[in-house]
Amino acid sequence: MPISEAIIRAAAVAVLLAGAGTVRAQDGSTVFPVAQPVQFETGDTWSQPNGRFRLFGVQSCLRGTSYSDAAGARRDCGQASIAQLAAVFKVASPTCQKVAPANDGAFFVVCGGMIDGRSVEIGNAMIASGYAFAAATPDGKPVNMQYLVSEVMAKNSRSGLWAVPDLPHPVHTLLRLLRQQSPKGP
Repeated sequence: MPISEAIIRAAAVAVLLAGAGTVRAQDGSTVFPVAQPVQFETGDTWSQPNGRFRLFGVQSCLRGTSYSDAAGARRDCGQASIAQLAAVFKVASPTCQKVAPANDGAFFVVCGGMIDGRSVEIGNAMIASGYAFAAATPDGKPVNMQYLVSEVMAKNSRSGLWAVPDLPHPVHTLLRLLRQQSPKGP
């Protein structure tokens, strides 16, 4: 099954089972609620009693990078992403499904929940709100094309962090750092 189909299926299962506790999905994977206490590391990664998790295909603003808010004050972009994820988790009471292990011991997950009576996929909600970005592979291709579409729409409508002109795009920053660290060919 293509990865995008697996993600959609996992997100649908997560939304349908939101609030149902830890259960096994049809494919045998574990679906679990976001459980308290939650410790947010970034706007896409958190720890809770049963592990460390990262939203699949999502890149939050990098902590320590800054932007100017509407009043011109300098703010930490990463903290803005964390605040938005915390707010979404509080409102949506998400349920997640593991997709794959990450290289750092976390698990990539897709999560779903209810916001204003509608089922939402949390990664897409973060990106569409303008507080997260579509993650990219090391060669710069989007991990999830729908997320890139949501990012472009958020940018065009100046949603969330896109409302400010000096937004430090984390994917561009990370790709630039990766290129600088890569050994040069002969």
